[in-house]
Amino acid sequence: MSTFEAIKVTGVEAHGAMASPPPSSSMPPPPPPGAVYHDWGPYVSVFLICLANFLCYFCNDNGLFGRWLWKRHGRSAFFASNTRGGAGWKHSLPNTFWAFDALDPKSIVTSWFLGDWGVLVVHVSPEPSLVNVNVSAGVGADELAEAGVHPKHLCEDGKAGGGGSKPHDPSDDAATWDWLSCFSQLTMQTAVNAAFFLDVYYWVVLVLIQDNTVEGPATQLKHGGNLGIALLEVLLTRMPIVSVHFQATLAYGTCYMVFLWIYGSVSGIWRYSLNWKTTSTVIMHAAVPIALCVFMLLWWGIAMLRDVAGAAFNRWLGRRRHPVAPSAMRDQGAVVLHG
Repeated sequence: MSTFEAIKVTGVEAHGAMASPPPSSSMPPPPPPGAVYHDWGPYVSVFLICLANFLCYFCNDNGLFGRWLWKRHGRSAFFASNTRGGAGWKHSLPNTFWAFDALDPKSIVTSWFLGDWGVLVVHVSPEPSLVNVNVSAGVGADELAEAGVHPKHLCEDGKAGGGGSKPHDPSDDAATWDWLSCFSQLTMQTAVNAAFFLDVYYWVVLVLIQDNTVEGPATQLKHGGNLGIALLEVLLTRMPIVSVHFQATLAYGTCYMVFLWIYGSVSGIWRYSLNWKTTSTVIMHAAVPIALCVFMLLWWGIAMLRDVAGAAFNRWLGRRRHPVAPSAMRDQGAVVLHG
């Protein structure tokens, strides 16, 4: 072989080596068969998520647009399972964006069914704002003060729900909710709502519809046990489910979506099969805020049933502990017979 031919062959080999693809381990996995990608998918997905956040903000009575839409016409879109002024549809109306001025701060540290230690077990971590207050016995003023709750909101006669409760003074609102209590309320409502949604999505969409393999006990516990814990948190405390706190749930979901988008675009691995260039994922991005809203309404209904059952349980318990004394008046006919 001549020198020229040797150089030519060496150059071809070198060119082939340079043009060879990188190892398969460094490349993203290939798309599934039959997958159709759309370049407009990411733009529509971002628009849908931003629209959901804007609509939620628009429905807040005390938002920039809500003041014009609702308060200007004497209406309100606010609802909560329990507030200072009552439960269900008979509740106080807020004057702040997160509505803490309308919420009873004792609700996150009391229970219809448990005592002090029981509530602490439910909350797991002994945070200062999660110290239980036994409202039925009228104790806990010191614990309330430590938790940032003003003792003024306790009943004067030491009994809950009696006629001695002091009226709500808006000037005390700043003192009733400390930052840890507010953070606890927002994160807990977000957590129970997200747990409900993720568990239903995992078992219905991924396992039942897409026929994915159910993973080990750890995954089953993560997508089942957490919903049980969330249910205990709602039922065994008086945590309110508040409409305007859905904004925090949407913010959490938006941050998680952005993380999935960045992670999938960089690594090529799309968690939960949510590739934002596919039509099914774009539809999912439109359905997720609606599903979260539905699950929040379900939690709201569960919380209202909890309060109805809890009030009935405490009335029954009160009658059992303090039975009505028999009347001192004797039957007149019996008196005559004995006379």
